[in-house]
Amino acid sequence: MKSPLFLLVLLFASATASAQQPTSIRPPEIDSAIVAYNAKDFSKAKEWALKATQINGNLREAWEVLGFSAQSLNDHPTVVSAGSRLAQIVPNERTGWYLQFIGYYRQERLDLALPPMRELCKIDPATCASSNIGLILKQISQDSLGALDSTFTTPDGSVKMTLPKSWHSTVRDDGKTMNWFLTLEPIKSDSDAFSVGTTLRWVRAMTGSFVIEEKNNNAPFLVDFWDQFIAAQMKGFTPHRRTLVDSLPVSSGTWSGFVRTLDFQFKPEYPVQRRIEAILARKDEVFTYTFECDFPRWGVYEPRFRQAIASMSLPK
Repeated sequence: MKSPLFLLVLLFASATASAQQPTSIRPPEIDSAIVAYNAKDFSKAKEWALKATQINGNLREAWEVLGFSAQSLNDHPTVVSAGSRLAQIVPNERTGWYLQFIGYYRQERLDLALPPMRELCKIDPATCASSNIGLILKQISQDSLGALDSTFTTPDGSVKMTLPKSWHSTVRDDGKTMNWFLTLEPIKSDSDAFSVGTTLRWVRAMTGSFVIEEKNNNAPFLVDFWDQFIAAQMKGFTPHRRTLVDSLPVSSGTWSGFVRTLDFQFKPEYPVQRRIEAILARKDEVFTYTFECDFPRWGVYEPRFRQAIASMSLPK
């Protein structure tokens, strides 16, 4: 996963002993850990720091040395564990939140990295900016303020929804079919692709474009018809993977149909995409929407997709 992590400034060059504990409960193992850490013997520093935490689980120094030693050893689960305990001991300081962030981030668990990233930015805005954590949050539509959103609207005002204001909107409408793209990357031509976003389609006057008997011009028939029509359009372009995760009936105002979640992979060398897609209909009209992103980022974007769906205003 490409990201601006390479820009991240090394926030904490060494473990410090800024919080003093009473001598009676400060085991000598912590001094051994600090000496080993300063000598860049990170394996030994981690070993001594772990012993110190077992003797005194409230010793901040021990968790700091343990976390930063584990970071140097690329032991990401231990980094997270140390950061979690530090955040409990000193919740108003940045170190524990930083360690949790970097541990999860290195494991490509952006969904789990988000809460400590936000907390660090809340506690220390200057570090958030100087370390480029704020930039990372912005680039994944999760800025440090939580959600800077806009209500996107089609030119005729028929469809509205709320998404990050940094996203891009492209509408194409020939009077019969409207295609609307709301995407992280801009869509300028038919050959452009996006990694995160939504595609909406509104087809009007179905009987004018397809051979549909009047008795079948109702929501249940049109939903099934459109699902089969799209499947037929895909013949010859069979995806490598198309797995149904779930499917539920859905309705909104005069519209009814279904919404489902799919895992989709067009070719083996392409990343797996997860999609929420819906087909809704009413007399002589079909409305569809798809929200998608690559699977590793699904935990980050799914909440935003769900919020957008909840905010969606469909044609009256």
